[in-house]
Amino acid sequence: MNVTALTSVVPADRTGPSASTKMTREDFMRILLAEINHQDPMKPVDNQEFLNQLSQLHMLEATTLLTDSLKGLIALERLSAAGRLIGMHVRADGGKEGTVEGVVERVVIDGDKVSLSVGGTLVPLSGIQELWRDETAA
Repeated sequence: MNVTALTSVVPADRTGPSASTKMTREDFMRILLAEINHQDPMKPVDNQEFLNQLSQLHMLEATTLLTDSLKGLIALERLSAAGRLIGMHVRADGGKEGTVEGVVERVVIDGDKVSLSVGGTLVPLSGIQELWRDETAA
């Protein structure tokens, strides 16, 4: 197989000394397709080897789909956990604002980050130090 054909398939920013060692799914697909396209017609790939490569490709795709599904479930669980805190009193690390104490007013989602709005200050869910329910307010 022609090695230059493979190096032309992977983008230039992924082939230098600063290139990441992690191969993406797209890189794997490009290499597999380049290998198929540039194989020697007099010595085609063994059927078993080809089936193994297709199996690897299928496993990669299935793993990617499973990972995406798990990320979605984790985000939903974070949102659910944060939503149950609305109306509760919290003491939390507000970052630059210092310690923030008050009632959780709403939940804010920014990408994969879940934050709570406490007295107008956004506090990360992981910054909660203490929480309680005010039994006298009801």
